[in-house]
Parts: sequence; structure tokens; C-alpha cells
Amino acid sequence: VTTPRACATAGDHRPAELRCFHVGSGLGRYVRHVSFERLGREQFISLTTFLRSGEPVSTPVWVAPDGAALLVTTQLSTGKVKRLRHTSQVELRPCSRLGKVAAGVAPVAGIAEIREDERSIRDLNDAMVTKYGLMFRLVLLAERVVRRRGPGRIVLRITEPTAT
Repeated sequence: VTTPRACATAGDHRPAELRCFHVGSGLGRYVRHVSFERLGREQFISLTTFLRSGEPVSTPVWVAPDGAALLVTTQLSTGKVKRLRHTSQVELRPCSRLGKVAAGVAPVAGIAEIREDERSIRDLNDAMVTKYGLMFRLVLLAERVVRRRGPGRIVLRITEPTAT
């Protein structure tokens, strides 16, 4: 096991999540660490959930901050909800709209809680409209037109794991 070493000089005053870390001995592999809090400011994050076999499945999602937690929305019938019902552990990384994660970005661990109550959904919608504006409203409208019936959206409230 190799230990990361900060590649920044002693005078580097950038926030810790913007400093790169060198892993290994002379291989030139760098890992970029992103803080949990910073993920809430990203436009999209890659949400990784896990199959029973432990195999990761990543999906790009919209995210909004909610105090010390992150809020994500998804349809009740999605695979990620099924996977979260057997393990609440997730990994998060900033990504593009299509789910492309930049090379060297380290995953951030999280614990996801599925919430289906009206208040959580209302709070999520308010947070998403505040962050994404018209774009989020148009997605909700399109879903209503296409879906008509069936399961609606739910909230995934993601928090940092507690240290033991």
C-alpha cells in the first residue's frame, strides 16, 4: 500500500481539495481529492452504488446542498434505488452531464438515505429549483407529460460516513 504525498510546495495556499497528491514511487500518478461540501456546488456528480456482488454502477445525477448533506433525486423505479435498499454506501465524484469523470479524481464516500415523504420531496424540489432554475422545472414538466402514471421522484439524502 502506498501513501499519498502532497505534490504542492509548502507555500501552496490553494484549498486542500484543489491540491494534487502523488501516489506510489515515481509512477507519475496523481489523485485529486474533492471535499464532500464541494460536491454540492458541482453541476453534476457521478453517484456510484453497488450491486450485491460489490460491482460498482455509476450514474450522473444533479445534486443540491442541504446543510451538511447532499440531495439527489431519482425515479423510484430506478436500479440505483434497488441497490441502495441493500447497501446505503455510495461513492461520489464530480462529473460531466454525461457522467465523464476527470482522470485522477478520488471518490468521496457517502451514506445514502431514501426518503419518499412529501416534505422531503418538496424541500428537494425547492433546492433544485434554486440551484438549476428553469432547467429543473422543464425536466419535471417533461416527466409529467411522458409518465402520466407510475412511480414518481424520490429523494436520496447523502451524508458523510461518521468516523469510528
